[in-house]
Amino acid sequence: MKIFKRTLTPKSKWEFSRKYQGYTIQQLLEFHPVTVYWGYCYLEKIDYNEEILTFLKDKYKDFFVEIKKPNIDKEQFQNLLGARTQYDKMSYEMLKNKIAYRKIKGLEVNPNLLEAFRNKRSTRITVLTKKSGITKGSLQRKNQGHTIK
Repeated sequence: MKIFKRTLTPKSKWEFSRKYQGYTIQQLLEFHPVTVYWGYCYLEKIDYNEEILTFLKDKYKDFFVEIKKPNIDKEQFQNLLGARTQYDKMSYEMLKNKIAYRKIKGLEVNPNLLEAFRNKRSTRITVLTKKSGITKGSLQRKNQGHTIK
């Protein structure tokens, strides 16, 4: 039995999930690279050319391990998701302090940390806006004047 392997280039079309069907790999790398990484880890007969593999190595340098195709490595992708969820459990203030510490020390700030910080900040802002009917002032009145951190 012959096993066929498909090597994708940046101009190849993504045909493996409905959500991004019809997009090119290059478009996915620009706005949702984790989908390309998912395809590398979960799809057995799909491989990428050197340009895409180099991009994935740079983007996910702490997690990326080259896979001999045809083969899969679901654990590699789960490790990436596990690292992301550790930041999701932190509060807004903790994330802010962690980023500030890394910048003061001159260390590189992990992109997953920045993404989690942006998500927490945006959810925090939406809670404190008038669009939802809740303002900072109304929350303070309910909390007997104590400020919200």
